[in-house]
Amino acid sequence: MGSSRRRASLPVRLRYHAADHRGRGKIGPVHSPVLHFECTRPIFHSLPGGVMIRAHQILAVILSLAAPIAAAAQATPATAPAAAIEKGSTVQLEYTLKDDAGAVLDSNKGQSPFTYTQGEAQLIPGLEKQLVGMHAGEEKKVVLPPEEAYGRADPGAQTEVSRDLLPPEALTVGARLMARNSTGEQRPVMVKEIKEKTVVLDLNHPLAGKTLVFEVKVLGVEPPKGAEPKSTN
Repeated sequence: MGSSRRRASLPVRLRYHAADHRGRGKIGPVHSPVLHFECTRPIFHSLPGGVMIRAHQILAVILSLAAPIAAAAQATPATAPAAAIEKGSTVQLEYTLKDDAGAVLDSNKGQSPFTYTQGEAQLIPGLEKQLVGMHAGEEKKVVLPPEEAYGRADPGAQTEVSRDLLPPEALTVGARLMARNSTGEQRPVMVKEIKEKTVVLDLNHPLAGKTLVFEVKVLGVEPPKGAEPKSTN
């Protein structure tokens, strides 16, 4: 048969090399970007069953595989991982608050998300600590004893004020009000006792002394402002 000369370039991850004129060859990796294949005469290889195949036929098969293999070998662009809650993150939450008996005390389900900044003391410390590392879409049940929530009730945390300072509708034992202290900070108080000229107010938080159960779902997490974007390889 007449000789022929063929030349082709194969990608770095695949090669076929005809070692000599007798047709000995091997398949293996290369370190250059491309491999040049040359065949100057017909070379036959034996396959199981007595089938003979020419070198240029092998080359055709290799070339047909080269394109998809090369495409699959291309590096996938790095993508930023989902943001986790950390100090400075802006977080959107859905929550339900219950007492340890299962009674619902508060919930924003079906309403606007609760948005806060992690690490800015906008949540009770025990809950904020449990949210670190969570991602959007994750849910968690958090049980907080009084020490990690609003503290133990303090029997001495009360004050007595003139009845004239309270509106008439608040002159009922158990009524809850928002009071402002000398620094301008607002805090909830409860009418504990009504006297002839004064009213005794309980300064404990309404949830002081209670074990609280939070069922939370993270709806969104924005990284801290100015934080370097993180990526995965």
